[in-house]
Amino acid sequence: MRILVTNDDGIRAPGLLALCDVLLSLGHKVSVIAPSRDQSGRSQAVSIQTPVRAHRDFVLPGLDEAFAVEGTPADCVRIHAGLLDELPELVMSGINHGANLGADVFRSGTVGAAREAVLAGLPAVALSALSEVPSPGVLRCHVPEAAYLAIASPGFIINVNFPVLPNLIRVIAPLSTNGYRDDVAAHEVEDGVYDVSMHRTLAPEDAEITDLRAAFMGYVSVSRLPVRDPAVAPSLAVSSAVGRRG
Repeated sequence: MRILVTNDDGIRAPGLLALCDVLLSLGHKVSVIAPSRDQSGRSQAVSIQTPVRAHRDFVLPGLDEAFAVEGTPADCVRIHAGLLDELPELVMSGINHGANLGADVFRSGTVGAAREAVLAGLPAVALSALSEVPSPGVLRCHVPEAAYLAIASPGFIINVNFPVLPNLIRVIAPLSTNGYRDDVAAHEVEDGVYDVSMHRTLAPEDAEITDLRAAFMGYVSVSRLPVRDPAVAPSLAVSSAVGRRG
């Protein structure tokens, strides 16, 4: 399968390299288009005022192609048709350093890139880890399953979160709607100037097993996030050859 890998932590992030290693070991054709620097928290922001610059990068042996992009994760997906010789059949975003659970999926650059892919008619998986990057054995178990679920779920992002100690048990769980609480404090540093900080805590949830609850219970949390009606034509003409290299 031809797979495009991106992320929001930057092209040399350990999670991206681990994901590419596993995909290559499974025999997939892997290309990378990822931000040149950390773009965490950029959601689905795109560059609209100027062209997006991409530099060829030799980040990992065995890749079909690799580009570092001076833009956002969503930019990386939007421009892929102009850079790749072969268009992908699947987009995988991650593995993010830190969870993307509950309402954070709307802020996440990792999930934003996957959302951009689904809008373009491509199946997409977003992968995140609450702590360390999972071992190759854990990834070989869960990554193919997530890919197959994405292909079987047009119009949806498959959002995967690995717990602190990943295991081989996964739970399909809905998105948490009240799992986090942000405590905001303003500190006046000089007359009329404030530093405003936010401290995140876990809010109490009911007994329902949500994505957040599953991950903190030690399960690999898998959620299907709706993006568009699969019967509606994709919003981006990424299959167009106009502007492609060569």
